[in-house]
Amino acid sequence: MSDKTYFEENGDALLRQNGISKTEFAEKMGVKKQNVNTLFATKNILILRKAAQVLDVPLERLIADADEKPAIGISGFVQVNERIFRIGDKGDLHNVLSYVEELEQSAEYQNKIEG
Repeated sequence: MSDKTYFEENGDALLRQNGISKTEFAEKMGVKKQNVNTLFATKNILILRKAAQVLDVPLERLIADADEKPAIGISGFVQVNERIFRIGDKGDLHNVLSYVEELEQSAEYQNKIEG
């Protein structure tokens, strides 16, 4: 079992996955760019919580033991009509499908396909 968190071991990869540079991440976290690696190594739950919000990932993902197998990586965006969904996990995919089902069941949609 490692003493390092997933965030400490994979911080750079998490930033890349979210399309965030170290400079942008530092700005959002309120620190200088040269302190980002220190943020990766922190065990401070408040800082980790803020980092999770900035990266739009569950806090648990950052604090997991680095030796644990990470969750399946799902990342992307889906646009349904004018609405854009950020996809970060299986739950987000379910939300998109639920939204599509709601649209399909709406009276307006039914009228368009019948008319």
